[in-house]
Amino acid sequence: GDYDADGVCAAAILSLYLSSRGLKVCAHIPNRIGEGYGLNVETISTLNAEVKIDLLITVDCGISDFDKIETLKGLGIDVVVTDHHEPPEVLPDCIKINPKLDGQAYPFDGLCGAGVAYKLGCALIGDAADKYLDFVALATVADSMDLVDENRDIVACGLKLYNNPSTLRLAFHYLLGENNKTVTAQTLAYVVAPRINAGGRMGDANTALKLFTTNDPNEIFDLAVKLNEYNIARQAECDTIYREAKDKIKKYNLYKKDVILVKDDSWRAGFIGIVAAKLVEDYARPVIVFAGQNDYYKGSARSVDGVNIHDAITACKDLLLGFGGHSQAAGVSVDKENFTAFENALNSYVKTEYGKIDKTQKIYVEWNIDYSVSARFVKEIDNLEPFGVGNRRPLFTTSVNDVDSLPLKFGSPHYTFKTDVLEMLDFNGEKNVFTLSLPVEKKVVFEINLSTYKNRESIKGYCRAVCPNYGDFNALKL
Repeated sequence: GDYDADGVCAAAILSLYLSSRGLKVCAHIPNRIGEGYGLNVETISTLNAEVKIDLLITVDCGISDFDKIETLKGLGIDVVVTDHHEPPEVLPDCIKINPKLDGQAYPFDGLCGAGVAYKLGCALIGDAADKYLDFVALATVADSMDLVDENRDIVACGLKLYNNPSTLRLAFHYLLGENNKTVTAQTLAYVVAPRINAGGRMGDANTALKLFTTNDPNEIFDLAVKLNEYNIARQAECDTIYREAKDKIKKYNLYKKDVILVKDDSWRAGFIGIVAAKLVEDYARPVIVFAGQNDYYKGSARSVDGVNIHDAITACKDLLLGFGGHSQAAGVSVDKENFTAFENALNSYVKTEYGKIDKTQKIYVEWNIDYSVSARFVKEIDNLEPFGVGNRRPLFTTSVNDVDSLPLKFGSPHYTFKTDVLEMLDFNGEKNVFTLSLPVEKKVVFEINLSTYKNRESIKGYCRAVCPNYGDFNALKL
């Protein structure tokens, strides 16, 4: 498997299914630091010497491992590749299940790795595989798949398993904690997925796999606690790398480039993807964050709509040790001596292929609201769930002038303020306090949510941005 939430969920699905059919299964999640992404021949050879592998199935990886699979076949191991990443020019010579392959009759190519594993289960046992849809829903959201077409059905059906006490797995019960009132796609994205990914980022993804495959309630509790501790440590380290990366981008004028490449030998590879995603939001252009790995750099790329970062990296492949991924996210490895050449080649390709990238940060909203919002209106919005990539929760605006924004409680980083439409919650809202207090017209961009406490419904607005009026609202694309 892979060491992210998608790979762990995919490995759990096939492990549980194959074991239930009486097969002897050894599931392996590679260590991000020691083994890296994809197949590791040395690890598999060691396992083969211990247990004699008859069949090796990959999940969420393998489509780019032609040479490694040839080596494994030479050891007498049959291989089945299940993957969802972009296929390379040279494909493995084995059974391949990937919706992106040319000539595949399957009508939807947007499945995640766990989605492909689930489809293999469907082919083998039909509707009985649906009991794994909680894993598939989590993986679909965690891997930022578009919530369109079949993915909407997968996540909607998976959420039903989370919201039914009789089908909620004990592992998810502990991971959700107090967030198990009503589980949405956002709950999976911001509560469960980070805890599963934290294991892989801390070099211990097998903790998450054990959590999903053990039947021991005490072990489930202990493993869930361990992942929560990993997540707390992960948050602290990501914050440090993010601040250091911002300083480097400013110091070296990297913000002037079409693609930002920022590196440091002290950064850990497990955290650079999260940082890259945050920097894309800040600078509205593709970003690759690199961590030092002895004589080479390992990078994680994130992109913006309209720029296929996988194609751009592919165009520079002669300078690389390896790469793979999607149009919006990719991994790349480059010798330190080739870093500058790769940086120049990548920026040259993007400039030639896409011209001048529009680096204006845009917020897409539905309409301006200047009236009270009803619970019925919010429930109509909720009917459009699941929300996520490809189907964002709708945003609205309302106009305000000078507004007092106050902490929710003493010492809290979260703030609240009132408008004519709704009371707003502004998470980590200290940055907006001064702007809101200015005596000029502003647009508050917000989501509308309905919460229930002790059988009482209340409507809250979640502030997403505050945009002062400097003559026209260039920051908004209405």
